[in-house]
Amino acid sequence: MLHKLTDIIDQFYNRHRFIIEDVIMPLTLLIWPLVMAAQGVDVSDSTYSPGNYMFPETVGEVWLLSTYLSNLIGEGILLLPGADTLLGLNIYTGLIISATALVAYYGLRRDFNPVAMWLGEILAVNLNWCPKGILYNTLTYFFFTAAAVLIFKAIKGRNALYLVAAGICLGLNVFIRIPNVLEVALIVALWGALIYMKADGKEIFRFTLSAILGFVIGILIPFILMIATHGLEGISTLVTGLFGMSSSDEEYTFASMIISTARAYINSTKWMILILALIFGGTLVMAAVKSKPVLKNTWRVLFVGFIVLMLRFMWGRGMYAFTYFEHYTSIFQWGMMVLMIAIAAVVVVLASNKYNVLSKSLAFLTIIIILITPLGSNNYTMQNLNNMFIVCPFVFYVLGGWLNRGKHRLRLTEVLYGCNFPWMSTVIVLVTFVMVHTSIFHVNFVFRDGMDGSVRNTVVAGVPSLTGIRTTEENALNLEGVYAATKDVKNAIFWGDCPGLSYILRIPSAISTTWPDLDSYTLKRLETDISQLTNPPSIIIGKNASTDGTHKLEKWDMIERLIDDNNMTVSYENEEYVVYTVCR
Repeated sequence: MLHKLTDIIDQFYNRHRFIIEDVIMPLTLLIWPLVMAAQGVDVSDSTYSPGNYMFPETVGEVWLLSTYLSNLIGEGILLLPGADTLLGLNIYTGLIISATALVAYYGLRRDFNPVAMWLGEILAVNLNWCPKGILYNTLTYFFFTAAAVLIFKAIKGRNALYLVAAGICLGLNVFIRIPNVLEVALIVALWGALIYMKADGKEIFRFTLSAILGFVIGILIPFILMIATHGLEGISTLVTGLFGMSSSDEEYTFASMIISTARAYINSTKWMILILALIFGGTLVMAAVKSKPVLKNTWRVLFVGFIVLMLRFMWGRGMYAFTYFEHYTSIFQWGMMVLMIAIAAVVVVLASNKYNVLSKSLAFLTIIIILITPLGSNNYTMQNLNNMFIVCPFVFYVLGGWLNRGKHRLRLTEVLYGCNFPWMSTVIVLVTFVMVHTSIFHVNFVFRDGMDGSVRNTVVAGVPSLTGIRTTEENALNLEGVYAATKDVKNAIFWGDCPGLSYILRIPSAISTTWPDLDSYTLKRLETDISQLTNPPSIIIGKNASTDGTHKLEKWDMIERLIDDNNMTVSYENEEYVVYTVCR
């Protein structure tokens, strides 16, 4: 029965291959990242970067230059039709994620199963939780993925021109976000593949030189542009500031990033052990009953039940959640499982003679992407979940191959011959569950809006930058109120983790950041910025912000002194925001 069903599906697929692979799959990858574009208003991370694009002259030079190209591209996007609203910006920046998924899909589908590549890209988009308007992240994933695909193409065709293009992508990515310089490690994948192909020293040198040439070109273009706009003094300020950032915020040290990443894998290992233990126990029972058809079929049914019970146990123990609106709890550990399976699959592919050079090349690229992605961030392994556009297709390709061989009774040992049902059913059930689960997350989650379960059913009225956006009723009322109260404000200091109000209210910052709460913005810098004020600005405060952070209380004391020294009074207040202005 099952074989007949698969035959029917294969026949249908083959008859409609072009429509499926060249129309339906690409179209879904184009649209899927955009489904939540009109949902949610967050006044912290999501709109912090757009505020920098809108008012680059008020951004501190270190931050402006360390994310130079992302800010420049952001400024350019704001010039596009409709991009002056958050909805338009969400669509344009969401299309970058669409482009990333499509680059990976088109770059890999001819050499690997296109269905596996498509499923992998859908899962990658589902796991991509990051607000799309943060271009130093969104563009990082695009250029990193594009470079990996180009290196893969170079290996496949032994064409050095692809390496020049890959090098340009990596060079440009350094000026999207300075820590992206570590992505040059992708060259290791090239060397590994060439060594496996037994390339001679001249070819390895020529290919390496081509990649370096491209990298230099990619570096020089924005570097020259930076010198033209900010001078050599800007470069000096950038270097000094980056070292200062590392020393002022211990979370940005290289050692802390390594430790944070390792901790994520260690904490997730218990769930992988549980899955493997279930498979191991199920396989032993199957080996004992495989010669008895009734017992074998009964055990198959029972084992699927045990998989469901395992999922229930995981949910009860907090491994995942069905509160899709609430942070990343629902999907984080499943993302970690994908990463751990990817690492295991890399080991198998590289160690086995059954895989060709293209499979091994993709394995090399996958492991380097997994290792490099979390570096340069203080955000655990959350960055990995955002950058799965090569990793997920690789996992689906390897798992698909294992399932196909398992269907034909893959021989492990004489004892376990014909005992593939436990691991195959576990893979199928878990993959199906994860695809559905993460898809529901994708169409529900909005970063820091409605995370308490409140329904986003209210269209913001009277705030031009939020035209067409739905948020919670409370959030809409608070934003509408603070917008109406600050129409005449020329500049302001934003305090209380609300930097995005600069973009939403279209008010530039009076100091060199819209987010003075951050540890990377030092107490000394705030003191300097305040001392340089010629006129007292308005001060807009988020009332419900966290008090955690280095020197945060001292910074607030300094802002309070500014309020007192200039006899500022509360000109507006609602449940979320307070506005202080000078009495006239």
